Amino acid sequence: MSDLLQRISDHIWLFPPHPDSEAMQPGVGIVITDSATVLIDAGNSPRHARQIRAALRQIDAPPVSYVIYTHHHWDHTFGAQIWTGSVAVGHEQCRNLLLEHYDGQPWNQHHGLEQGYPNPALWLPDRTVGDWGAFRLVLPQITFTASMNLVVDDLTLALRHVGGQHAADSIIVQAGEVLFIGDCIEPPPDPSQPPGDIIAHGLIENLLGCEVNIFVDGHNGPAARADFARRQAGP
Repeated sequence: MSDLLQRISDHIWLFPPHPDSEAMQPGVGIVITDSATVLIDAGNSPRHARQIRAALRQIDAPPVSYVIYTHHHWDHTFGAQIWTGSVAVGHEQCRNLLLEHYDGQPWNQHHGLEQGYPNPALWLPDRTVGDWGAFRLVLPQITFTASMNLVVDDLTLALRHVGGQHAADSIIVQAGEVLFIGDCIEPPPDPSQPPGDIIAHGLIENLLGCEVNIFVDGHNGPAARADFARRQAGP
């Protein structure tokens, strides 16, 4: 068994988020069926994705057939080129936003500062991707608007668009009793934009209405229902 993976249920694993929030390395969900592996997010870079691929090999996971993007942000999508032979899935806005923000752009620190991103850690430090000459943006090949079911062997993954203040294209992914929520309840990525507390509260209530027992947050990892509700309620 890989010591890099966290087991959530019989067929669901997590490559956990980096403990240092400044690393901008979210967790990646792993759903394993008899013949396929489905990833929830792609990793923040080819290097990150290779680490995940090595961990999957240690547990003899089947080939990765699908990579589901919870939203378009680079730290959830830029590892996708490593998953050759897989199909990328995301909201229809995800494809458009990837093209708008990342396609053909010189994504380095100088460009980021020119675009008004004062904190490079919020968008893309050069050290994360490394070899830009080999980098390739992977767009979703399957998209949807409101919701869709992805059936893999005898497992059905329910994908639903929720939006939110962090990214307009945010989706959630339900696999049995586990709900992957990405960053949908996080504040806006731009620190100059005030968080919408009312919007966030309504979205949290929406998530708690799902019939699941475990919530997996992109940057904070899994939480049981009671812990998730308590965490969102605040002090």
